[in-house]
Amino acid sequence: MVAVLAILAVVLLVPATGAAALWWFSSKPVDTGAISTTTSSAPSTTSARPSTSVGAVALSGKWTGSYTCSQGRTALELDITSDAAADIEAVFTFGPTADNSAVPAGSFAMRGTLSGQTLSLTGDHWIQRPPGWVMVGLSAAVNGTRPQSISGSVVADGCTTFSITRDPV
Repeated sequence: MVAVLAILAVVLLVPATGAAALWWFSSKPVDTGAISTTTSSAPSTTSARPSTSVGAVALSGKWTGSYTCSQGRTALELDITSDAAADIEAVFTFGPTADNSAVPAGSFAMRGTLSGQTLSLTGDHWIQRPPGWVMVGLSAAVNGTRPQSISGSVVADGCTTFSITRDPV
């Protein structure tokens, strides 16, 4: 009887905890958009670190690619550092691409969750903010336990998609 009650408590509390965390992160105010034409230096780089598990899915590590907003295609480096699916932390670093050299360098911290196969990240605070720029969010379906690429939506007015691949460790 005690075992049945313990299993029932886990089955009922684990989804509620995830829903509460998702509500908490989604209720925080987030700047939206990512639009500017200011010029600046190239984006800063961060060191790669070995992946650790985020829940049952290994996401931690350095990812590189690009995203598109009204300023055009923009270089993206996402450094995910986290130990729990309900509390993912990342640094979003952006900058110019070969075909869009007017984009300035910048970076901000992100927080989010991995709920099932859905990764949701929102801007938390600026690390390096170019004048006139605002933070964006990311949303994507994650496939497999150690994905090598992630593509999804940039959550902000004037933005469309992003695509990143895992850097070799």
